[in-house]
Amino acid sequence: MGGVARLAKELGHTVSGTDTNPYPPMSTQLEALNVQLFEGYSPDNIPEHTDIVVVGNTISRGNPELEAVLSKRMRYTSGAQWLSENVLHNRWVLAVAGTHGKTTTFPRVADVIGFCRREQAVQVSEEIVKIQRDFGNRSDRRNARLKYTIEAHGVDWFKNELHERLGWQLEATRDFSFESTTDRYGWSEDADGKWAYGLFVEGGRLRDAGQALEKTAMREIAAEIPCEFRLTANQNLVIARVSV
Repeated sequence: MGGVARLAKELGHTVSGTDTNPYPPMSTQLEALNVQLFEGYSPDNIPEHTDIVVVGNTISRGNPELEAVLSKRMRYTSGAQWLSENVLHNRWVLAVAGTHGKTTTFPRVADVIGFCRREQAVQVSEEIVKIQRDFGNRSDRRNARLKYTIEAHGVDWFKNELHERLGWQLEATRDFSFESTTDRYGWSEDADGKWAYGLFVEGGRLRDAGQALEKTAMREIAAEIPCEFRLTANQNLVIARVSV
């Protein structure tokens, strides 16, 4: 994250940050750039009128600064997303990752195996999940991700297994780009004219507290409006398939 801070500073932003134990050479480099460093996490470390909080990949729920960001509904992003939007959007990018000395886990560059049409996406996703269910490593949680299953069996095996389960083959790969990897809040329209509402859920929990009757509101929506409730990987909620 020190590298992200340095890039942000060079772009003209005012930057501060927190770590449990900042140490040279990065700490001294950031101090030379006039980046304020805090030792130990606290909500008080977040300056007023902060435009965006960049959350490091080692930070998880329970961290006092992250909980403050979520409670105050502050704008936040990951280091990778910030780099994509502010530094790398008009550049050809080669990403290199490390494993901190571990030999049992490793980064793996994704393979693009084909193209499916919008109406085929759910079926393809379901069959991929089933392949991981049937062949994933359940004895070692550290190796339970899909990338290790593909690495163990090979990309060609995975494609053949997927095609056999689908009963048809993916089309040849096409160019693509990602515009965002974060949750979408508020209203958005699906391709078929249905609507979805992305709802930020503080702390990942709906509750009735004081005048904020969140659980009661969701029950009333479920009773009155034909829709689907979907949970996101960020513990937020999408009220989907709403007709106007």
